[in-house]
Amino acid sequence: MFHIPQQYYEIVNLERLKKNNKDPKGKAGFAFDTKLESFVAGSAAKFIEKKLKEMGLEIIRPRGSAIVIGKQKKEESKPDDAALKEGMEELFESVGKELGRLLLQSREQRAGIA
Repeated sequence: MFHIPQQYYEIVNLERLKKNNKDPKGKAGFAFDTKLESFVAGSAAKFIEKKLKEMGLEIIRPRGSAIVIGKQKKEESKPDDAALKEGMEELFESVGKELGRLLLQSREQRAGIA
């Protein structure tokens, strides 16, 4: 499974990731990002999910976003000041459990066990 944190997306090229991991075709994938709670905040997860599909990964769960909150005054804010909005940690713990279950099902189906 591949995940690229949004803050590193500019640095990490998905095609280079593909080369380093040989052929990711047929592997399981899930895209998620972190974003500020704002009606103007976009989601990198949509783009990442699209690229993962183009690389041949099987998307086993629709993309998701974890909402982060920062300081109110921008001049006081630093990149490391953001924190997960209340409830996001629990939400993504449940997403992690769901992904584990989905990965197991996917492997069983490929092996002809299910």
